[in-house]
Amino acid sequence: MSSSAGSSNPKGAKVMDVDTLLRDLRIREEEFDDLIIGEEVCIDEEPDLLAVARVLTDKSFNAAAFEDTMRFAWSLAKKAVFRDVGNSTFIIQFTCLGDWKKVVEEGPWLFRNWGIVIKAYDGYSKPSSLVLDRLPIWVQIHDVPEAYVKQTEIIKSLSSRVGKFVKVDTEGATGGNFVRVRVELDVNKPLARFTSVIRKGEREVYLVKFEKIPKFCEVCGIMGHEYLECGTGYHAPEARVYGEWMIAEPVRRGRGRANNFPPRGGGRYGQGRGRGAHTQWKANSTSEDTEEEDPLKTEKEKLTRRHLELLEDPQGANHTAVPGHNRGALVIHEKADTEMLEGAGNLESPIKTQDKKRMKKGEEQEDAANTNISAGPLEGYCREQ
Repeated sequence: MSSSAGSSNPKGAKVMDVDTLLRDLRIREEEFDDLIIGEEVCIDEEPDLLAVARVLTDKSFNAAAFEDTMRFAWSLAKKAVFRDVGNSTFIIQFTCLGDWKKVVEEGPWLFRNWGIVIKAYDGYSKPSSLVLDRLPIWVQIHDVPEAYVKQTEIIKSLSSRVGKFVKVDTEGATGGNFVRVRVELDVNKPLARFTSVIRKGEREVYLVKFEKIPKFCEVCGIMGHEYLECGTGYHAPEARVYGEWMIAEPVRRGRGRANNFPPRGGGRYGQGRGRGAHTQWKANSTSEDTEEEDPLKTEKEKLTRRHLELLEDPQGANHTAVPGHNRGALVIHEKADTEMLEGAGNLESPIKTQDKKRMKKGEEQEDAANTNISAGPLEGYCREQ
C-alpha cells in the first residue's frame, strides 16, 4: 500500500510536537529514563551522505511517485534509499559522493512543478526540527549598466535584495543583457520582481527573472500554489501582479552568445532529447557554404566501412536474418561486398560517364562518314567487274 506524503495527519486529529507536550504537561523528572549514547550503546558507523528534502506543497501526493520521479530526474549512479517522515519531507541516504553532491549542490529540483528544498543532513537532528525554507536558484538581473557588471560588490548588493547571495556566474552564458547570480530564496516570502539603485538622486530599476522557477502565485508571489488556490481564489485581474514575464529563458553554455543556439529536440524550452538533438547545426550557414556530395566518394566510404565490419566480425559476415524480424529477411554476402569494394575504384561520376558516351557517339558518326566517302569508288569498281 502506497503512502501519502503530503499530510502526516489524514484523519484531522490534533497534532502536538514533543516540545509543546513538555511545556504544557506536568512531566516529572522520574519519568525520564535516558539512554546514554556512547556508554550504553555505540554507533558502529557515523552517518554520511544523507540529505533531507521537502516538497513545497500542502497537497497530498504519492510518496512512491516522488521517489520514482526523482530517481529518474537525478539519474543516480548508485542506490539511494528514501524514507518518508511526513509533512512532504523525506530523508534520503545516498551511497556515493557524486550522487550526494549533485542532488544537494545543484538544482533547483522540481516535482510536478513544485519546488524541492534540499539540504545536507547530519543524521542526528530530529527531522521535525529541521528548517527547510531556502531554495537555491539562478536569477537574472537584466539591463545592468556596464559600469556595475564588473563590480562584484554592487552585483552582490543588488542580488541580496532578491535572496541570499551565493555566487556570480563567471563561466556560464556569454550573451544576453543580464547578470546571472546564484541566490537562496526564502520560500516564505514573495518573489522579488525587480531590484534598484539610486545614483545622483535618480532611481534605476532592473527587472529580475528566475530560471527553473517552481509554481508560484500570481497574486501573492509565494511559491507552492497558484492564484486560484490563494485565499478564496476570486481575484480581480489587476490583482495578478506576478506572472510569466518573471520566468527567464534557458541559458545555453558554450562559445558565442547564449541566444544563438537553436533548440534541440522537442522537450520543454527545446531541451528534450528528441530526434533533432543530434542534428548538426552551423551558425549563419547558406546554400553557398554547402558542398556537393561526390557520389563516387560516398560509395567508396560505404563499401570501405562495410569491408572493415566484415574483417572485424567474420562470423557475422554471412548471416541470414530470420524472416519476421523487424529488419525483415536480409542476406549479407561477404564475397559480394568484397567484389563491390574492388570494383569501386572503377566507378565514375555520372558526368564523366555521359561525356564518354558523347565522345564514343561522335567517333562512331565520324567512322560512318569516312566509310560512306570511301565506298563510292569501290562500288563503281565492283559494277565494272
